[in-house]
Amino acid sequence: MDILFATTRLRKACNESKKGIKVFGAGRFKLINLRLTQLAAQECLWDTRKDGIGGFHMLRGERKGQF
Repeated sequence: MDILFATTRLRKACNESKKGIKVFGAGRFKLINLRLTQLAAQECLWDTRKDGIGGFHMLRGERKGQF
């Protein structure tokens, strides 16, 4: 799965260890890195739901049936 980031600064902070630790702290960066690795290994977001990753929930109202 391709992962897109809102800004270049965020992309660098999430993908480069030294910058990520500086921005988020060592513990938080480890969790972010773990989640990005899990997402990159999936084919699509639906696969993450089947594998129990992420805790996505179904929307209600006009967006019923979507995540």
